Amino acid sequence: MIKNNNWFTILEIIVATSILTISVFWVYKLISENNKIINNSNIYLNTTILIPSIENCIKNIEPSLGTKYYFDFWINYQECNISNTQTINTIDNIEYTMSAEWTNTAIWKLREISIYSDNTWEIKSNFVQK
Repeated sequence: MIKNNNWFTILEIIVATSILTISVFWVYKLISENNKIINNSNIYLNTTILIPSIENCIKNIEPSLGTKYYFDFWINYQECNISNTQTINTIDNIEYTMSAEWTNTAIWKLREISIYSDNTWEIKSNFVQK
């Protein structure tokens, strides 16, 4: 009488362990990439949220063609300091440089708003005020 052994061989165990290890690392990599994407989108969102604050800040400034103004926001992000020298704002441990430049002084005042960060590079927006 011949007995049928149902034991796994060492080769089957190595193959199964390899497949399990690769799949666990693959899932870990997906989770890591997803966290990076979420973090980058939060930084981009925070950057674009600053644009209306800059628009409110420059509404009452008399434009001077070709002059670039830099903004430094206070803690509540509602009040700002305006200067002609570059200032760096730190928000959530990310450094931002916010500026606006007038491109014409016709009846409508066109202003180009620029926000720069090492994480998002430069985001530009045009603001037209009548």
